[in-house]
Amino acid sequence: MKRLIELKKVLEEKINKSSKVFITGHQDPDFDSLASSLGVDTLCKILNKESYIILEEYNIQPNLLRIKNDIETKFNFINSKMINNKIDNNSLLIMIDVNKENLLPIKEAHLFKNIVIIDHHKTDKNTLNADHKYIDLNSSSTSEIITDILDKYNSSLFNKEVANLLLAGIILDTNRFSKNTSSKTIDTVKMLINKGASMDYVNNLFLREFESDKKISNLVFYGTSFKTFQKESFQNKNIAFTLNRENPKTIYRKEEIAIAADKLLKYEVDASFVLGYINNSTISISARSKSDIDVADVMSSLDTIQGGGNKYSAGGRTSNKDLFETEKEIISGIQKYLKK
Repeated sequence: MKRLIELKKVLEEKINKSSKVFITGHQDPDFDSLASSLGVDTLCKILNKESYIILEEYNIQPNLLRIKNDIETKFNFINSKMINNKIDNNSLLIMIDVNKENLLPIKEAHLFKNIVIIDHHKTDKNTLNADHKYIDLNSSSTSEIITDILDKYNSSLFNKEVANLLLAGIILDTNRFSKNTSSKTIDTVKMLINKGASMDYVNNLFLREFESDKKISNLVFYGTSFKTFQKESFQNKNIAFTLNRENPKTIYRKEEIAIAADKLLKYEVDASFVLGYINNSTISISARSKSDIDVADVMSSLDTIQGGGNKYSAGGRTSNKDLFETEKEIISGIQKYLKK
């Protein structure tokens, strides 16, 4: 709680002293990234400060794009090409749900003299230097952190619409409360419901098309290989590796790869790694764990893959590589990790 109060004071001071605020999540934004960005933008509105949310439409999930289109008259969305015309020496950049420079959707972070990071993922050598970093590995999501900040203001701007999306961010990152969930997470959810958030609304956001469900199921049931790794002489780890082995060049949405990784945790595995192309040259990896395997450490240790996350949920990407070569690199990385 003490750190959260300190973050509130830092945000107020930084936002009030800045000329304008720019808010960015990570590449390929998900519900947590977008919702927490909207939450920070709401804080800027409460403090009466001009603010912009940086969002690239070309790589956004269809359901997030629909939400963005529904609310774009209430928030200032810009793309990375518009930054240079708006930034000045007193502009503030707030990074949400990301701390690594190589995972940002913008290349202009170095232009900002004032940077604040709010995240729940592990730091590593690629973490950007910032004036203030708030990294809470115990939070279920960045949406949980931002909700706790907004709740300290008695403002009508923190309304049902914002609460619904923050609730969606928490539900996504906890896989419907099956992981990363603490009593504090439940208290935050109650807070959002008291603000008008609806579980029915959020469940409707996550309804998927039949063809997408079929694609995910086929990937899981026909592309999964289970491997047993020996951690100690008496303790083995069962890990699932999934990719489209018959048609490896199949293109997936990033969310489909993430859903497949979550789905695999229902089985007798300690961790899952799902790989797939999200365009003709970029491979996306989603990793999940339900044991003492820290998938963030595994992903961040790989030489040719940009990745990171937290102990139970991590991801990464690599370009111009073969799926099977990437799988071998991850297997090798796990073997090295378990020998430590």
